[in-house]
Amino acid sequence: MFVQCVERYSELNGDLYHESLKKKTARDVARSILEGEVELVTRRGTPDGCLMIQGALATSPEAEKIRKEVEEAGGAVSIK
Repeated sequence: MFVQCVERYSELNGDLYHESLKKKTARDVARSILEGEVELVTRRGTPDGCLMIQGALATSPEAEKIRKEVEEAGGAVSIK
């Protein structure tokens, strides 16, 4: 299901990066991405946080300790 979410996220928001990377200077690329991300995450109805960052954090080896602590505390975390 996570992969499907990432694919859908890319379909809906991927143009931000495609268009930004067409800019002529690195500064313009960075500005376009930053402004686009700010607009994206502050848009009404958009969930808090970043799917890609949260996914990377949750699936990284460093997250294993946190996952275990949440699981031991009674949370239903099943990221493996």
